[in-house]
Amino acid sequence: MVKPSKETLIRYLKGNAEGDEKGIVELYLSMDMDSSYLEACIREVWQELDQTNDPEDDHEEKLKFYQLFESRKPEFIQYPPNLSFKENKKRFSLTSKWISSIAAALILASSILYIKNFWQKEASNPETFDKITRIEPNSDQAELILPNGEKIALSEQSGEILLPNAHLKIEKNESGEIIYRSLIPQTAQLTTWNTINTPIAGQFQIILPDGSKAILNAASSIRYPQKFPAHERRISMKGEVYFEIEKVLDSQKRKIPFIVETEKQEIQVLGTKFNVNAYSDEPFTSTTLVEGSVQVIAKESAEMLLLKPGQEARLGNGFQLLDADLDAHLAWRSGDFYFQQEDLSSISRKLSRWYGVEISYPNSLQHIRLTGIFSKSSSLSTIIESLKNIHTLHVTYLAKERRIVLQE
Repeated sequence: MVKPSKETLIRYLKGNAEGDEKGIVELYLSMDMDSSYLEACIREVWQELDQTNDPEDDHEEKLKFYQLFESRKPEFIQYPPNLSFKENKKRFSLTSKWISSIAAALILASSILYIKNFWQKEASNPETFDKITRIEPNSDQAELILPNGEKIALSEQSGEILLPNAHLKIEKNESGEIIYRSLIPQTAQLTTWNTINTPIAGQFQIILPDGSKAILNAASSIRYPQKFPAHERRISMKGEVYFEIEKVLDSQKRKIPFIVETEKQEIQVLGTKFNVNAYSDEPFTSTTLVEGSVQVIAKESAEMLLLKPGQEARLGNGFQLLDADLDAHLAWRSGDFYFQQEDLSSISRKLSRWYGVEISYPNSLQHIRLTGIFSKSSSLSTIIESLKNIHTLHVTYLAKERRIVLQE
């Protein structure tokens, strides 16, 4: 593409882009570009800004800015908002050198606008953002609840644990996965059920007795027998879980089905990879197929859908069959929030589950939408500040209630 003029780039970096200039520059940033040319423009704007700063600026204020700026760095490695999300995904994965160059450019460009605008926005509550910066998630947390009610913190375990009274052996492998091995003899008729819970701000992965893998998102649970019977493998779940199901044959060489139950539906599987989002506070239950095939059955109506890879079944008042955005549905597995024009209510629910906070706002802010990818290991302030950049917001953090209040 044609390189934007120096004047156009400088106007963009100052936040004064005219007409179609914003889209042109962001398209240029999304492609291979002359980094030295861009950096020269950034330096020019930076020098101009520096000359207009008051030489008597308070040192403590500068230090606060630096700390806040450092906490926001992950926010800037995002897709330019005026481009196709999937197309950007491909472009952004070209080379680590390219990503570093873009990230550095966007960090510098955003810091210019940040210096000019941040302190005016936060003047009414200067400590709010610093408090929110300290809200960080945990990860890899879960507890195993045995049939007798005994609870075992799986995240604290290492090596091998033998529980002869529970007919159970637990191992943690190098990847941090818990491998669950039943010690119940194959001929035994004993059936005992165990439950694994992840807390708010936790996530965990486990290998089930049949070798299938389950990865639990925050505030989720699965309940499963310590030893699967010969005719079927049935578990129940709440929250959000990603499954990779092993194909298992019976003595007659027939495939033994794997069945996942949620409050509103049943999913029948033979061997496949899929994601189920069945949080009780979501408007619908979502089943997304990555590989293989599954049949989803609504418990109330007995309506059925057979999914193909890349499809999503949404169950609300009835079924909807949609083409799935796998990147969006599976981003949590790799440690990211993936928002594509996501509304504030959906964002708030996800942030609440991951950071353990309540987010409240008036109905007048329901129209706010956000596009971008954010690391789940980042401070909550990263996403809150992005919302502030979209819409001028006043943010209050009530620490005792762990509640963030957004207001116009």
